[in-house]
Amino acid sequence: MVGQAYKEAAAHLGKAIELADKLAATAPSTTSASSRLHLQSSYGQALHWAEGFGAPATAAAFARARELAGQVEDPSERFSAYWGIWGGHLNRSEPAPMRQMAELFLREAAAQPNCPEALVGHRVSGHTCF
Repeated sequence: MVGQAYKEAAAHLGKAIELADKLAATAPSTTSASSRLHLQSSYGQALHWAEGFGAPATAAAFARARELAGQVEDPSERFSAYWGIWGGHLNRSEPAPMRQMAELFLREAAAQPNCPEALVGHRVSGHTCF
């Protein structure tokens, strides 16, 4: 039952992303990169719970979130995308890209004073080293 709810959420988020992409193509000033990144990261999270981190659709959703994260100035908005990509590499047993994502996550979190995501960055980095 819970899995079905995540599948439905992913379907709705997918439709919202399509609409946001169309709107961004026709009227770029009306949709912020931050809003689109939030939608994409939420879509990746829904797919993570519906299909698993190792699913190709989940990996693609977080890869797209990372692309959008490059357009956002606030690093704290990028962490959800980084965590999703890192989790996919963890589940597929890909140590080199996992290490790269952990280093990126920790570097960006540590660069911000009093960043709560730094705790997650340290956890991700420690788990990667383990």
